[in-house]
Amino acid sequence: MGSARQALAEVLPRGRTLYATAVRQHVQATAQQLEDELGPEQVMFIDACQRDCEELPRHHRGPWPSVP
Repeated sequence: MGSARQALAEVLPRGRTLYATAVRQHVQATAQQLEDELGPEQVMFIDACQRDCEELPRHHRGPWPSVP
């Protein structure tokens, strides 16, 4: 079964008449389940301050330019 087909099968009830409200509720419930699986949002991926980054050897600082 294709991934789009499988995703629709999870969201939409099969063998029944579809109503816009019911579809919206199914989509919202599925979206909430997926959001819950992701866990808390990570705002930053670098966990260091500017001073710590400047103390690293140049080859570990990354490709970004120094900020004055």
